[in-house]
Amino acid sequence: MKLRLLTLLTGFLLAVLPLSAQVFLGSDDFNDNTLTLDSLEGEQPGIWSFSIPRGSGAWTETNQRMEYTNSNVNFNNTAFLARVDTRESTTAVGGAGLSAGNPFNSNWTAQVTATNTMTAITAGSTMAGIETFTRPGDAVGSNSYYGIYLQTAPGATNLQFEWGSWNGSAWVRTSTFASTVDTSDVLLRMTFDATTKNLLLDYSFNAGATFTTGATFDLDGAEAGPAVPYGGGMAIELAVTSRATGSAITAGQITFDNFAVTAIPEPSTYAAFAGLGALGLVLWRRRQAKSSS
Repeated sequence: MKLRLLTLLTGFLLAVLPLSAQVFLGSDDFNDNTLTLDSLEGEQPGIWSFSIPRGSGAWTETNQRMEYTNSNVNFNNTAFLARVDTRESTTAVGGAGLSAGNPFNSNWTAQVTATNTMTAITAGSTMAGIETFTRPGDAVGSNSYYGIYLQTAPGATNLQFEWGSWNGSAWVRTSTFASTVDTSDVLLRMTFDATTKNLLLDYSFNAGATFTTGATFDLDGAEAGPAVPYGGGMAIELAVTSRATGSAITAGQITFDNFAVTAIPEPSTYAAFAGLGALGLVLWRRRQAKSSS
């Protein structure tokens, strides 16, 4: 009887915990070498896929990585591969697994391992990293974006931390840098705190064993966009920027691996697990005492 009660309570507690990731949350190690694409703002429920890319160049899953190439030596823009748009992130499916049902009011972390070996350029710069952005309305308009990137420039390689705000006609950008000699397999991570609205950007050179803080942006304060994120929506995307380098981006120079967006459990979730464990321990002890009597 008590074991049955424990089973029922376990099922109840698990039922009230966040559901497993579907759209905003999820992961891809790119090992299947198959790029699954859906239309922007039209991701299919339950499928961890990417949206049709924006910008020129080619995104390809190959050699168990996501690779970006561009043969246009005059490319002077940013190419995006969106994981989820702001509008999608607030739907019942898109927000599944997030405590508040949308990313701006939930705790989450996103990370990807990036490589950018465009170190021989003699002009301009390149960037490869992960971004999140917000919108002021229902899938329309620009608001703000925040990103962490591996950046190369003539004679320099850096971690770049950037945020931009739309002033109605152009992006106003602020960037800071941390010098590095490591441009291969650097783990880039962003962690969002729903209570403080702070977005922490950090990075690791040892596959996540240790992290170094790069920047912290206050999305409800100094680094807020012109409008509060509509519906609590936030987008996630991979981004590659080339600025007047005069060089093509060839196979193997810019790649991404082990992309993951994960919910951070709320304190109540930990409390539920703790309560479940305590209940199990009490019932086990009672069963043991009864067996020995």
